[in-house]
Amino acid sequence: MFKWLFLMLSLLFLINLSACTNENKITDAIKIAKEQMGINEVLVASVGSSDSEIKREDTRRFCYYVLGLNSDNEEIFVVVPALKSQAAYLVNWPFNKTFTKIVADLNASSEGDILIKDDYHQVALIDSIAIMRQYDSSLEVEKLDFKLMIVYRGYTITQANKAIVIKGKGFS
Repeated sequence: MFKWLFLMLSLLFLINLSACTNENKITDAIKIAKEQMGINEVLVASVGSSDSEIKREDTRRFCYYVLGLNSDNEEIFVVVPALKSQAAYLVNWPFNKTFTKIVADLNASSEGDILIKDDYHQVALIDSIAIMRQYDSSLEVEKLDFKLMIVYRGYTITQANKAIVIKGKGFS
């Protein structure tokens, strides 16, 4: 009986211990972006890779990206490191148009409104070449201005030669 009780208590302890982590989750990243970085409204929250060109070199492991609006309705782009011991920081949005203007370009296609604000949470920001190629097998990486792709329901958006490149139904 005592062995069984000890075994059960040990198992409970291990389960609780495994729930403790020194890593942020996407919900933590959103909370940090709002509480510490001045985002009032989150537009997009996405997981970044360990190969990200966007994050600083001292950011270990992978990161999270949170794009949102501040109190002046300006877009700000936040990187939240995976490790809780590292602080979040602002980075420049790499595209030469704001996310909102890129969405307007996307919605200006013959397909009409493709991405509405209620669906922004379905947008992914991809910074891994291997994954980018899964979405666009004809991607010419060497022509990209930076390695970041916006993905939404079969549409991909990159920037090459300072021009926004949208691929998907209704775009050539």
